[in-house]
Amino acid sequence: MWGTDSEQLQQELPHMEKEIGIRIQRLDEKARIPTKGSKLAAGQDLYSIENILIPANNRALVKIGLAIACNNSHC
Repeated sequence: MWGTDSEQLQQELPHMEKEIGIRIQRLDEKARIPTKGSKLAAGQDLYSIENILIPANNRALVKIGLAIACNNSHC
């Protein structure tokens, strides 16, 4: 883990870097750490730091306030 609040990230995601090779740095105090919706989830859920409504069947770029890095075998 890297960044200014690595101790907090270490507590919230104790095994993520070891298990799946992901490093996360919080860039905004409103940013939420990614979570798994269930034990069977294929990936992590990301959370926007913007209050934005995206209509059905549309896309939008939204800020998540995180820098995420992973090694090639996990991306």
